[in-house]
Amino acid sequence: MKKEPLFNRKWGKYVYLIPSLFILALMFFYVWWLNASVDGLLREKLIEKQLDIDLICSQTDAFIEFDNDWETYDYERILGHSVALVDAQPFTFAALYTERLENVSARTASYASLYEPLENAAFVDTVRTHESGNYTMPYKPPDSDERDMYIYYRWIPTSTELSGRYLAIVAISEYSIINSPLELIGWVLLGIFALISVASFIVTAGFSQFGYIWSQRKGDKWRSKGGVR
Repeated sequence: MKKEPLFNRKWGKYVYLIPSLFILALMFFYVWWLNASVDGLLREKLIEKQLDIDLICSQTDAFIEFDNDWETYDYERILGHSVALVDAQPFTFAALYTERLENVSARTASYASLYEPLENAAFVDTVRTHESGNYTMPYKPPDSDERDMYIYYRWIPTSTELSGRYLAIVAISEYSIINSPLELIGWVLLGIFALISVASFIVTAGFSQFGYIWSQRKGDKWRSKGGVR
């Protein structure tokens, strides 16, 4: 009894889909992995920037408590300098404002124009009614695509009994993440996908050709156990 090849069985044609399905599954995994990696790095980056602002606030609170000199020492200059160092990082926004929401720290532009979160009225209402917190705001730079800005804000010093306090704001986006190894892994995976796609095309084309020859011969007509007829 003759045995038909795998690719000629009723379900054999679906074998051709296996490489394509495998590539599709890898692509979905790659997209999921990339998004998860970027989200994780973004959360870590935001926590890092938040800790920068919290550290500045904690040190200021400690100095005020030890020296009782809030209205006599020039805290604006030292706070502005500290916040400006955070702002100087690539694609990182940080600024110090007075109670009247006037910027008093030096800015380093990461875009064609300076980002200003206080142009958003809803955000202004939020910082006026909360001591600290997180806020997400869409932003469209004039020279790039729109992105979400993830903001952390806090009033300094902590004590609400003091007058003349300052508002510190820090914000980042996904473009703030600089990770060369992550980009390298992404390119390597894309290269693997390309190689698998080429190999899949070659194998599928070969199977299709063999299947066509088999169907044209309608079985093994030209070869017998005793040799060539």
